[in-house]
Amino acid sequence: MQRIFEAINPEKDVDGVHPTNLINLVIREKDPLFIPCTAKGCLYIIQKYCPSVIGKRVVVVGQSMIVGAPIAYSLQNMDATVTSCNAMTRNLGKITKEADILVVSIGCPEYIRGSWIKPGALVVDVGINVVADKAEGGTRVVGDVKFEEAAKVCLLYTSDAADDMQCVDLGGRRIIKKKN
Repeated sequence: MQRIFEAINPEKDVDGVHPTNLINLVIREKDPLFIPCTAKGCLYIIQKYCPSVIGKRVVVVGQSMIVGAPIAYSLQNMDATVTSCNAMTRNLGKITKEADILVVSIGCPEYIRGSWIKPGALVVDVGINVVADKAEGGTRVVGDVKFEEAAKVCLLYTSDAADDMQCVDLGGRRIIKKKN
């Protein structure tokens, strides 16, 4: 796989997987030419609802090179305090409960529970998982965060893991549901 990534021209690497782009993201000497699009979308949401992440406690659950790692490094570069975890992290619920901003991308359906979320946190659920659903007569799509539980505690929850995009401002200001 590495040989394939190296064969990509870094100036045309819109997925941000060429070693040059990854190194620039990590070492902070230069801005990467590209950041993977999903990670960039998450960063846009975070910056829209939390314009300054300086000193904020961020937990990123998922360490892929196209979502978790670029988000973690980008937020570190903005002076957030970032903890990077995965589904095997011990005491994950305790760690996520400390997060002002929680980004989840682990590919485990409804893995993060509401009791694992700090009241008032910003939650970005990147997960897209297909699960069996007898009530719907087949399957449905869910995120990595259990929405019904998260909605009770977080300030903002965003996910596109369904037939619609949900961005729920639980502070009471607005609820956005965009049907495709």
